[in-house]
Amino acid sequence: MALATFVQMDARVDGGIDVGDQIRAEAALDDASALVLDLVDDATQTAWSTSAPGSVVAVVCRVALRGFLNPYGVKLERQGDYQYELDSAPGIYLTDVEIRTVRKSAGQPGMASIEVTHPYGFTYDLPGNRYRADVLGL
Repeated sequence: MALATFVQMDARVDGGIDVGDQIRAEAALDDASALVLDLVDDATQTAWSTSAPGSVVAVVCRVALRGFLNPYGVKLERQGDYQYELDSAPGIYLTDVEIRTVRKSAGQPGMASIEVTHPYGFTYDLPGNRYRADVLGL
């Protein structure tokens, strides 16, 4: 299930995508959607199956286009004394910014807090920066 449509992806390409490439473009959208859906919980997946937020549609289109337009990950190419260079991550992948955008759209915080307890009774509550030593009576 794709979170974005071929029409939405096509609108982001100057001159559009050739109709003959529609099947490959839709496959890229499916792959990008699968990566995005892996980041969210089941309830969010269900909600987004009918209508994904605009920011998620933008991420899915960007990820799909990156893989569609440059499937081999060519990063550099020259013609005089021919030279080319391949990227280390070709194809469909999410950048850190894209991952944060998806998680924010899903309402998932970027950070969490935990309470750390010392084995001798000291409790350090890191988010509030409070310190308690109640078990030993200090």
